[in-house]
Amino acid sequence: MGLGFCLGAELPVKGLLRKRMPAEKLLSEVGKCAFRNTSDPIMRRIFSYNQKGRKSFLVVHPTAEPVQFIVDANGFLTVSANTSTVGPGYHKYLIELLEKIGSECSLIWRTTGKEKLGDETGYINERNYASLQYEMLKWLQAVARILISKPEEEYVFSINLPLDEAITGQHFASTWLGPLDRKWFEEVAETEIQNLHEKGREFFPWWDQEMDALFWKNCGLSYAWFYLPWNVPIRLKERELYQLALDCFKKAKELDPTVHLPEQEMEEIQILLSKKTPDSIPPKHGLIGYRRALMNKFVSGGWRIEIPGYYYEDVENNGTTTLFWFGERTVRVSSITVKPQIGKRGTPQHLLSEILEKRFKGGLEEFEYSKGHLLYRAYLSPTEEKDGKGFVLRGAAAMTNSICIVTILFTDSADKEWAVRTWKSIYHP
Repeated sequence: MGLGFCLGAELPVKGLLRKRMPAEKLLSEVGKCAFRNTSDPIMRRIFSYNQKGRKSFLVVHPTAEPVQFIVDANGFLTVSANTSTVGPGYHKYLIELLEKIGSECSLIWRTTGKEKLGDETGYINERNYASLQYEMLKWLQAVARILISKPEEEYVFSINLPLDEAITGQHFASTWLGPLDRKWFEEVAETEIQNLHEKGREFFPWWDQEMDALFWKNCGLSYAWFYLPWNVPIRLKERELYQLALDCFKKAKELDPTVHLPEQEMEEIQILLSKKTPDSIPPKHGLIGYRRALMNKFVSGGWRIEIPGYYYEDVENNGTTTLFWFGERTVRVSSITVKPQIGKRGTPQHLLSEILEKRFKGGLEEFEYSKGHLLYRAYLSPTEEKDGKGFVLRGAAAMTNSICIVTILFTDSADKEWAVRTWKSIYHP
């Protein structure tokens, strides 16, 4: 449920023979044109453009879903964008950017004549920014009414955030600019739309037309709330994210010296950037950053597991195993899916027996647990290291025809409860 637009254009024809430009060449030109028309140095660092054959994907804001360009077999280009993830300023910016691309690449955009073409806000035809804001607020109110109709204790909603991870916690809803409680959405649901402008300013990362101080502050907050893991960055890409967040905040301050910024978190970013090697001290709780707490991480086979968001993450075995680690704790997760079998071979009991029990049964302690359609089993043993220090919990959760296997290493016996809790957090809907 989003708000946006879908525009279309015939590929231009070139030369005496009036041949259409090849799709791949046109999309390449579109990417170059988009970058040329992104003049701000920080925006250029946010900018990304990826082309895959007759499709390409453009990102110009940290909270935006990729803008999709697709050329069909008949030489017709469509560009679609969900703009309600970012706000009315983003919608206006994209329309103007596409007009520049159209002018430079000989594309005549249209909103009619084919199914799904159009601007759901009406902005491309009306060019009325107040009306555009109104449509975004109307969408926000519709979302609020849906959310408050759900049982309060049953959900932690994530609004507009990526779906490959889920945020845990006690708050009602997670957004790009931080958590919001149920009362906030009740107020949105009950207020006349024309009186919701302050709520729009609080919710949408790009509310005003210009790239003003609020725009840059919200860019920084988006990085700080969702992207930053608040650990010492050990890869270049991670360091760039920290620096981007910091530079967005600094840009906001340059444009408006009175703007209120998260000074404590900015100082923390500078400290983390100054360190060269990981430390074993978890980040402070209660500050900006969803990853300071548990995250629901999706792993192979549709399984997921609760892991602190500040843990480092890698993949092993050609991407089939996910590795999480921080300090003296290590968690490896993989899964196996078997073809449906007649009889007992694909049952949870059989999978646990064949894949886990026969290999690891015994040791210091055994655990068994069930949750709905899932059956859990685990074995705790000393590590097989030469010094004999530390423990390993080998566990799994199984359902019909699929099993998720976890190996948890830790050195402090006091971490046994954490290891068991992590194993029990494995889930598959």
